[in-house]
Amino acid sequence: VTLAPVSNLVILVGSIMAERFLYLPSIGFAGCLVWAALAAYRRAPAGWPPARIVLPAVLAVACLALAARTYARNADWFDERSLWVSAVQACPDSYKTHQNLAMVMLAQPQPDYPAATREVERALAILDPLPDGRSLPSVYATAGQCYRARGDLAKALAVLLRGRNIDRAWNAAFVQRNRLDGKTVSAVGTPTLYLDLGRVYIGLGQPEKALEALRYGRSIDPQPAFFEEIARTFSGMRQPGEAAISLLEGIAVYSAPAGLVSKLTQLYQETAPQSCALNPTALN
Repeated sequence: VTLAPVSNLVILVGSIMAERFLYLPSIGFAGCLVWAALAAYRRAPAGWPPARIVLPAVLAVACLALAARTYARNADWFDERSLWVSAVQACPDSYKTHQNLAMVMLAQPQPDYPAATREVERALAILDPLPDGRSLPSVYATAGQCYRARGDLAKALAVLLRGRNIDRAWNAAFVQRNRLDGKTVSAVGTPTLYLDLGRVYIGLGQPEKALEALRYGRSIDPQPAFFEEIARTFSGMRQPGEAAISLLEGIAVYSAPAGLVSKLTQLYQETAPQSCALNPTALN
């Protein structure tokens, strides 16, 4: 009864397994265990005292063992890194544990790119044999970020292009599934994959392909980074007007974020220093 709401039999909850699903059922399990132990204790022959000593002792040892395991497990939750290090040790053949450990390493104040690359490559080794429709684009996005940060643009491009194919397969399946349910949905995807793909193309001197990737990623999730990278691409193509338009679009979407405003100011200072956009009295 307590598992029914998350069993995916009536309501699709979006997850097939999670420890939190067992919180409520564990109460019933513990209650049944105590009831069984109590029943066994009461049925023990009155003339056999050892039984009335052994049964409580066994239950006490089991409780102490579980308490010790719980206490030891708490150390794994010290921080994100310790959690995923323990997860990798417990589930070395799971792509997700390696990917999440890599992402934690990338999110540090000083990213550990070599270690993150090793972890994400283990995740890739698990997923690579799968067809596009059964793989995960986010792992390839993380791998592309690692390779790009380490300066290996060729390898970054290859892994991101594979990720793009996987992302498109997922998007097509998502749209088709919703169409069968009578729903019309917008494109979905992995925006970080297209952000890094655009950056890789910029590094390889292919601005047109960079713009294509960045615009597609922006259509999924218009993050400020997309407007900034598109502007950077146009600046490299010596089209400051188009670069300014991209930054202004980002400012309009995000109510003038400081990063985009400073980039736009710098752009005008470099390309149009006499512009009224930089004149504080122009509107007076």
